[in-house]
Amino acid sequence: FGWRPGSSLPMTVQAWGPDRELEEHKGVRDTFPFCGYIDGAERRAIRAAQLKRFVDFAAVNCSSWPGHPSPLSASQLNFYHLNEHLILPATLDHRCSGVELVTKTRQDAVVFVSHWWGDKLEDFAHC
Repeated sequence: FGWRPGSSLPMTVQAWGPDRELEEHKGVRDTFPFCGYIDGAERRAIRAAQLKRFVDFAAVNCSSWPGHPSPLSASQLNFYHLNEHLILPATLDHRCSGVELVTKTRQDAVVFVSHWWGDKLEDFAHC
């Protein structure tokens, strides 16, 4: 999740700009403050409990997320939603990865799990 200093910003983030600050983004950054950079992508594995923090926050707040024809419910959430409404806004200021919002300690992967961005978060969390 996220990106590193020096890389270009995703188009959705570029479109926000400083004058497009949304109240939801402030809440995300308050809940997930930057903890510190971790060198090496291979050292930025996310633990199940850390991922659950993101999923739980999304489940509670998704019904107020803008840009959807009807309010989102926890059962509809997928990784696209998590990235757009939580990860990108929370990592914008520091251009960090999502895991750097929940720890500053390097975390090597024990198991690698791949996913499709359209996977429902609740299905993925039960794996």
